[in-house]
Amino acid sequence: MLTRNVLERTLVVAFGVGMGPLVQLIATPFLARLFTPAEFGQLALFLSSVSVLIAISCLRYELAIAVVEDESVNASVWVALSSTLVLFVVMLLLVAVGIPQALFPAFAALGAEAWGVPFVGASGGIVLVGSYLTLRQSRYYRNAAMRSAQAVLFVAVALGSSNVGLVRASIISSLIVGAVVMVYLLKVISPVAKYQIRSLGIRFRDYPLLLTPTSLLDAVALAVPVFFISTAYGLEATGQYTQIQRLIGAPLILAGVVVGQLFLKQSAELFRSGESSRPLVWKSIGALSIVALAMMAMLFIAGEPLCKVILGDAWRVDMKFLIMVATPFLFKSVISPVSTVFITHNKVGSGVKWQISYFISTITVLYFASRYVIFDSFLIIYAIHEAIHYSVYLLMANLAAEKN
Repeated sequence: MLTRNVLERTLVVAFGVGMGPLVQLIATPFLARLFTPAEFGQLALFLSSVSVLIAISCLRYELAIAVVEDESVNASVWVALSSTLVLFVVMLLLVAVGIPQALFPAFAALGAEAWGVPFVGASGGIVLVGSYLTLRQSRYYRNAAMRSAQAVLFVAVALGSSNVGLVRASIISSLIVGAVVMVYLLKVISPVAKYQIRSLGIRFRDYPLLLTPTSLLDAVALAVPVFFISTAYGLEATGQYTQIQRLIGAPLILAGVVVGQLFLKQSAELFRSGESSRPLVWKSIGALSIVALAMMAMLFIAGEPLCKVILGDAWRVDMKFLIMVATPFLFKSVISPVSTVFITHNKVGSGVKWQISYFISTITVLYFASRYVIFDSFLIIYAIHEAIHYSVYLLMANLAAEKN
């Protein structure tokens, strides 16, 4: 049974995670009629590119904030922020010389807005540091504000100035929130000597050496469906896919992030005390499975008419399409939140092996699927692929959660 303190933490984190998606859900009927599926497809392409950068923006040093000793928290924050700055400069140079555009032609479709990717990626990294720090310090209300601010501001900008466009609204809102969080971090984090930063960076060198490359592979693998769909089937199909995914998956996204944040904190505490996280793993999976089953039941009962009312006539909302989009998302969202068990229990190598195999498999399967089958068949193949790989991932997480 949840104690009052744990229940309050859960509710606050849920509010922070859920406020942004809730505001976006409320605004969806208006946004879906103001902007076309192709414009949503362009936004999805932009956000997929940004998500890859955010995943490695701190070279994964942000994870050290959750596990270091109290006296090393300040140094861990400075290491993460320094890494964000380095990666921002590198990405800015890559965009300037056109390397992302050359490697992935669809990226060029963003035009001048491609310059926003490094800036939004850096802003996302700063917010990531702020959220991990406030979670470590049990400042749940501040954590909630950081997590919800960008999504809420995005909706305000997109609705308030529709001529700005979805991508630019995302850029503007991200830069504002990133700047505010940076000011906050500079106020609450004390300066530390350079040798402390260097020492902590060396101590956790496995994070950038092992976790950053594999996180990059994992982030690219997660973005690959959008990349291949936009290339093979066009921006309109991309918009249809991502908008439906976001709409029907909102409850599971909320539950997954809440469970993931609380799982990270509790699993780290269990490891430090020499205990197993296996009961916590299965309790987390069980809670998310209940949400997923409820979501699927609602989808069968009222998914098609409800989505049509929310999105309007320009969107594809037939039951077959809804199920094809929801299924791979379901497996990923239920199992991914416990992935930090590989970090908290020092089993990084196991997670690395799965991420490498997942990346190779995803790239290979979706590449050939996008070349030789129609859009609906592509989605079915993707769903089967995700079900197999994430089932294996859950078994590996269970093994990693053993006692220290």
